[in-house]
Amino acid sequence: MTVSEHDRIDQVAANRQGQVVLCMIEDRSYAQDDVAVMNEDFRHKLNAYIHAVRSGVVGEMTAKSGVRRPAGVEFRLVSPDEPSDPVKHMIDMVNRELAAENITATWEEWGDRVTPAIIEDALVNAVIDRIGTEWKTAYLWAVLVGDEGRGGIQVHHEDGTVEAMEASETLQELFFEHKRLSYDKRTGTWISAVLSIAGTDSYAADYKNDDIHDAIPTPTPKEFARELERFPRSDGASAERLNAGVPAVPKRRWFGR
Repeated sequence: MTVSEHDRIDQVAANRQGQVVLCMIEDRSYAQDDVAVMNEDFRHKLNAYIHAVRSGVVGEMTAKSGVRRPAGVEFRLVSPDEPSDPVKHMIDMVNRELAAENITATWEEWGDRVTPAIIEDALVNAVIDRIGTEWKTAYLWAVLVGDEGRGGIQVHHEDGTVEAMEASETLQELFFEHKRLSYDKRTGTWISAVLSIAGTDSYAADYKNDDIHDAIPTPTPKEFARELERFPRSDGASAERLNAGVPAVPKRRWFGR
């Protein structure tokens, strides 16, 4: 993921100060890649984020997540190394000129390139932020085949009740990025996933490259063909073979419908 995707809000979260945090994920290196291009990409991305706040788009997103009166908005650039001086200058300008609008900006270093493991941690934290307290376990699932994607959360509460939620746009985007980073030219990439979550540092992830978990909705045959167009495999896989590995009828309904 890079900030060259100007019109997409990469990740939405909340910090301890009650601010809505809009992350910008930059997987390129300011020390090794074309810094002039990266500077211009950041400028466009920053302007898009400011417009999203002023137009009310961010307010609608946070309201859907249950946050009615955020204390402000923070733009956070997440990159594998220290940003360039022009990027840091733009961050400083936000903090000086948009303070009256309760908008701040900062940057955070990954310490390394974004990896599937980092995305997994972000997925788990996003789920925990959404489901709140008094839960025992949660299951986050996704099926991404071709251009089709679905996902959901199943929460088992301490009182024995089970709640089903659809995956937020943030979770969907994180899953798509995880899938992209997991691509292998020989075996392709995963097409279905289930994360079993017991806590921030306690979860298990199960990814399937060749079939769909039996609890997950089934994609169409056309999407299996599209999957191999987007993520070619050299191991001889065919759309028919992938489709043949899909269970005919899901054993459980994760949405509770």
